[in-house]
Order: sequence, then C-alpha cells, then structure tokens
Amino acid sequence: MDRIEDRLAIRDLTSRYAYYVDTFQSDKLMELWAEDAVFDESRVGTGLHVGAGEIRAFFDELKKTVSHQAHITSNQLIEELHDLRAKGIVFSMVEAVTIAGNMRAVVYYCDEYVKSGGRWRFQSRVIHPLMPFDTSALGKATAMVD
Repeated sequence: MDRIEDRLAIRDLTSRYAYYVDTFQSDKLMELWAEDAVFDESRVGTGLHVGAGEIRAFFDELKKTVSHQAHITSNQLIEELHDLRAKGIVFSMVEAVTIAGNMRAVVYYCDEYVKSGGRWRFQSRVIHPLMPFDTSALGKATAMVD
C-alpha cells in the first residue's frame, strides 16, 4: 500500500507545481523543492538554477515578465520508486502571456524526487522541449528551441 500512496503523492507534487507556478504562489511553490534541488531549463534558454535560493529567484523574476500562464500536464510516468527516492517523467503543454507576447511550448520534465520529513519533493527537474518554440517572449533568449 505504501507504494501506491507514494505514487499518488508524487502525482500530487507535480500537480501542485503546475498550480502554484501558474497562480504565482511562490511560498507554496518553494515548499515543493528540496533545499539543494536543481531546476534545469537550459535546454529552453532560461538557465540552470541550483539550490532553493536560485530557484526562488528564477520564479520571482518570471513574475516580472509573465502575467498569465497555464501548465497542462499529462502522461506522468514514475519509472523508479524506492523508499526515499524516485524518478519520473511528466509531459506538459505550457501557454503564457508575457510582456513580449504569447508563448506556447510542448515539453517534458525529467524529474528526480526525494522523500524527506514524510513528504515528496523535487530534487531535480530538467525540462526538455518536444517541439520547437520561440523563447524570446520570455525575454531570456531570441532563438527557436528545437
């Protein structure tokens, strides 16, 4: 039964990520990350963020350029599940309204999860584009990502 509960908790974690990032709830969003977590968006031109401080700074900066966003997640695979660690993949279609225009991206996240204090958190989240998209609307890159 613990494995089923862990799988459900990890699914809840990734859903909460989408909800908190889309509603700009930075404090709640940061509760989802391990203190030494890594958030790697370098493949889409928005950088590598190491540690809770850098991750928070990235999301705080994002709020200055994005007024609305929606992460529609699906196709979650939990490929490895151990007592305190797990790995998974989550697909997402992201739409955003930014100060430079609208953006749509189809991506997947390669995640590593860690369980501490009885809760699952992100240890690592690496974004991979599934289709080319223009990241210039985010103000961080000017080229198409493919």
